Amino acid sequence: MLKFGIEKWKILSISLMFALAVSLGINVYSALSRQGMGVVAPLEFVFSWGPNSQRIVNATFVLTLKMWLDNQNLTLVATANDNEYDEFDYLGLVFDTNQNGYIDTNDEPYGLWADNMTVASHLWSHGFLSFTQSKPISGPQKVTFESSLGYTYRVEFPYYYYGPPPWDPSLSIKNGTNSMHVIFYDDNASSMFSAMEGVFTTFSFNVGG
Repeated sequence: MLKFGIEKWKILSISLMFALAVSLGINVYSALSRQGMGVVAPLEFVFSWGPNSQRIVNATFVLTLKMWLDNQNLTLVATANDNEYDEFDYLGLVFDTNQNGYIDTNDEPYGLWADNMTVASHLWSHGFLSFTQSKPISGPQKVTFESSLGYTYRVEFPYYYYGPPPWDPSLSIKNGTNSMHVIFYDDNASSMFSAMEGVFTTFSFNVGG
């Protein structure tokens, strides 16, 4: 009886060791997968609009976008060669937050004013944002302006807005192809050309293999 108990214990010990090894292997694989997704080399994009397609500047308007992911912290730096400051000029960022494969009006936008403030916003079908009438608060952006260069927006996520859940577009970025919509709106452009007061574009970017 004792011998049987010892043999049974040996079998149980071997089974537990095997299960532990499998569990450890899964955890290591999972950690490596998260680590691989957690660090993404900088991605850089340059978009331009000629003088006949925008009223922001008289020459060519250039919007650059650089972003990288480091341990699920998303940093984005955008430049816009607007030559006139206005506190309500804004950078709009829309990721595929509902993860349906494309940008639509149900995705959560991030509307970031030049004065470093923000409120909740909504993406309209015409490509620009509308903002709620709530009290503005400090946003995740740090904006600098030089008349000879224009705006530089440095944006860091995650950002806790009114409370959880935070603004964290990195949660919607996946390995493979991702969609993004970016907007620059010049509030002091001529109101006679309201359709040309800002620019926007929707594009795709790839993460990982």
